[in-house]
Parts: sequence; structure tokens; C-alpha cells
Amino acid sequence: SAAPPAQAADQEDEEDEEEDEDQPLAKRRKSAAVAAAPGAAAAPPPGNGTAAAASAPATFAEGQRVELQCGGRWEPASVADVNEDGTYDVALAAGAADAGKMLSAVAAARIRPRA
Repeated sequence: SAAPPAQAADQEDEEDEEEDEDQPLAKRRKSAAVAAAPGAAAAPPPGNGTAAAASAPATFAEGQRVELQCGGRWEPASVADVNEDGTYDVALAAGAADAGKMLSAVAAARIRPRA
């Protein structure tokens, strides 16, 4: 015997959710946005792209004197190496709590030019 219409709709919803779980998150979000507003074009990101460029982490050069954020404080340091993945190896400089300590794969967001 066939399932009642309400139960059949619930089964279809569950099947759709299972199929969505197999898709990458970005694709699921895009599908949800299209489903929410059929025929509507996706809205461009706010602004004209300059905000993203302005908030992009700074880049540093090997040997550059910098400050490294360590536990809420900014410690003097220098860039020992620039890694291919965009991270830095940083050596804490004299005056830092752990002077001489080398830190690997530090994100640019934790580094700023030394004043």
C-alpha cells in the first residue's frame, strides 16, 4: 500500500537532506540560496572589493624586524623564513619573554611591522 501524502513528502525531504550531506558545504549553500530565491541572481558581496584587499594580512620579508602577538602582548621578533603556504618562521628577539625562541608556521595575522 502507498504511504499517505504527508508521509511521502516527509520521506522525500529526508532523501533530499541525505543527498545534500554528500555535497560540499559551498555547493549546499549555493543550492539553498537558489532555492530560496528562484530566478534571482546571487547578490554580489558587499562593497567593491577594496575592503577585502585592505583587510588582507600584510606580507613580510626574510630578516624583517617585526612584532609577534604572544598571549595578548606584542613581542619583538624577526622573520627567519617565508614559507610557501603564506606562513612565517619567526625568531623572538632580545627583549621578548622567550628571546631566541623560534616559532614555525606563524600566520601573518599574528605579525606586524616593528615601529
